[in-house]
Amino acid sequence: MPRPVALRLLLGALFASTLALVGACGDDMDDASPRMMVVGFDGLDPKVLQRLMDEGKLPNFKKLAQEGGFTPLKTSIPPESPIAWSNVISGADPGEHGIFDFVHRRFAGAEKLEEKHLELFMSTALTDSGSTWSFGDLQIPKPWDAGGTEEMRRGPVFWNILREQGVPASIVRIPANYPPTASEQRTFPGMGTPDLPGTYGTCFQFTSDPAAQTGEPAPGAKIKKVYVRDDAVTTALEGPPDPFKKGNPVVTTPMTVAIDRENESVKISVSGAEVILNVGEFSQWVSVSFDLISALGMPLEGVDGICRFKLQSLEPHFKLYVTPIQIDPRDPFTPVSTPDDAAPELAESIGPYYTQGMAEDTSALRAGIFTPAEYLEQVDLVWDERISMLDFELDRFEKAGGFLFFYFSSTDLVSHMMWRFSDPEHPNYDPDQPDQVKSAIEDIYRRADDAVGEIRKRIGEETLLMVISDHGFAPYYRALNLNTWLWQNGYLAIKDEKRLGQDKLLADVDWENTRAYALGFNALYLNLRGREPHGTVMPSEQDALLAEIDQKLREYRDPKNGETVVLTNYISKNQFRGEWAESDITPDMIIGYASRYRAHDDTVEGLIVPASRVIQDNMDAWSGCHLMAAEVVPGVVVSNRPIKLQDPALYDVTVTVMDFYGVPESQAGRKRMIGRSILDFSAPR
Repeated sequence: MPRPVALRLLLGALFASTLALVGACGDDMDDASPRMMVVGFDGLDPKVLQRLMDEGKLPNFKKLAQEGGFTPLKTSIPPESPIAWSNVISGADPGEHGIFDFVHRRFAGAEKLEEKHLELFMSTALTDSGSTWSFGDLQIPKPWDAGGTEEMRRGPVFWNILREQGVPASIVRIPANYPPTASEQRTFPGMGTPDLPGTYGTCFQFTSDPAAQTGEPAPGAKIKKVYVRDDAVTTALEGPPDPFKKGNPVVTTPMTVAIDRENESVKISVSGAEVILNVGEFSQWVSVSFDLISALGMPLEGVDGICRFKLQSLEPHFKLYVTPIQIDPRDPFTPVSTPDDAAPELAESIGPYYTQGMAEDTSALRAGIFTPAEYLEQVDLVWDERISMLDFELDRFEKAGGFLFFYFSSTDLVSHMMWRFSDPEHPNYDPDQPDQVKSAIEDIYRRADDAVGEIRKRIGEETLLMVISDHGFAPYYRALNLNTWLWQNGYLAIKDEKRLGQDKLLADVDWENTRAYALGFNALYLNLRGREPHGTVMPSEQDALLAEIDQKLREYRDPKNGETVVLTNYISKNQFRGEWAESDITPDMIIGYASRYRAHDDTVEGLIVPASRVIQDNMDAWSGCHLMAAEVVPGVVVSNRPIKLQDPALYDVTVTVMDFYGVPESQAGRKRMIGRSILDFSAPR
């Protein structure tokens, strides 16, 4: 993500001036407005929640449910977090907000359709590299075309509608809001926010182990070989790409590690800081700086970030873990809050914090850098940091009133990574783990319960409280490579079977003889004439072809056990309403997998594998999931007011907020919403 660095250096005031234009009609905020708080626990499952309440392990959830209500909450189609939280943000479905998967595809690179090439991008944000002037090996971004990152979720956001009503709001860590939507409300983006280099989180391990698998053993994790000489290690940390050099090479900063074997500790020296660490310890946040060089060869302002270190071992080999380099909230080079000073204000109170969207380092566990116990130790750091944020926001809420949304991610990411340790039927079940690993999912629910108890004490009985989750959870035992299935069934053609399993982005597809393909976790596309560069399917053939594929997928049985793999499918133009129900980015069909099944990661990236690997056991640490049919993994809603809807959905949460604050149905932003109010506000307290 090189361009935002250049954008800050060349056009730093542009974003701030844009924010100043927003919400001018809502300067008079009503501090005396009714108080409402929505707490989002990502991935909280209604079945697990009910079981633990029945066992007496979640007293605060149980009391809240008894006073108001508790029911499953219909999740999004598909039940992926960017779509689910976009439903909440917009009060509508993907037909209105335009987010259909974690990744979207586009055709770019040429004017003529038949000359365009396929690209993938994260669905909620699209980074444009812009254009430059070239001088030998150097380049200067053109100020009028410096590029940047565009928010791809469409339509108004509910907190700006509240602003128009004079209701102050704080929105803390909501996913699918990076770059943060321009607003005069206080917002902090969550899932989708990159690290300093512009990835969605890349951690590092420096090791002297000669047997270590160096490189990138899992997405978002790099292992680097180092050599210990005279009890010292000399290496470098990787920062952002350099926007001023052709090819945007990564900028590094030197790092040395002095080893004290007698005391089982090290001294890390980086960017002028010195850090003493014992074996097994995590450091506090450490500031690191990466220097850029201008086209004239003169040093420019350094790009600053923060990271934590963990000294994993000295014997038999040196191992040092480094978190992804975070955007420093004290001086962010790209906005991580609205207004701009909200992030520094928060950091001044609680200290530096994870600004990266998915702070729990799942990549480190998947790559073998972390043990399960080390992963949970890092989750503890994230949770404690989030509780400090909550305390700060509750202090403000007590004074400012209005509306507060607060988000917790750990319930989701612990469930993803720890499922296999409590499920003997999982193909990657591992009973030989410490008790805290086996009980990790239950423990994170208990922590959520503690948070609910603290929130209730702080906000008082008169404040309306809704606790929600975007989806639930199910086991993930087997993975289907959907493109291989399409190839086997005659819907996709390939050029050379010898290249199966080698080329991503469907590079070996014979498009002239292909009718359907898959990209992303739940998306299937037709090779539609006039939309795809080499389309073969006529628009008049579209409905019949989708019906045929739908039926065959639902009839497909796992050859290992005879189980249903695909439970149901959703035809987008029939499922959604709004301008994005039928568009160039919209999948033609969304696949609803049965419980225990999901698309293989190879499908996401457009990698076609041999027929022998069309469906495989899931041996990944990522062992629980929700990328299935929506009816398999509903979320939850628990409230201190009675629930009147029999079948509430995520977008109903937003309409509930609108009704609570008296936003008229004629209001432009609300007219796009499709939900109903979940709660009975007339019931006596």
